[in-house]
Amino acid sequence: MQTLLNNFQTEMKQWWLRNSIDLGSYTKDEVEDFTGSIPLLLDSCVVDGKIDLSVQELKNVFDQVQRFMGECKAKESVYQFSM
Repeated sequence: MQTLLNNFQTEMKQWWLRNSIDLGSYTKDEVEDFTGSIPLLLDSCVVDGKIDLSVQELKNVFDQVQRFMGECKAKESVYQFSM
């Protein structure tokens, strides 16, 4: 598990080294938190050399997560889902 974490951290470090972008009012940590530190999703948030967290790709992921969570809640009792 530690090797996987190390590989993930290395991948994110390399992404930032390859992409010199304007973070605007965001911090690097905020951008990683918002995108789940997923490099492909981060790539879609770079618009004209700047981070744009209002891109359609992020909205699509958010919609998919909401649908998935709704399906999970519908299948589980309130007690089971909150565990």
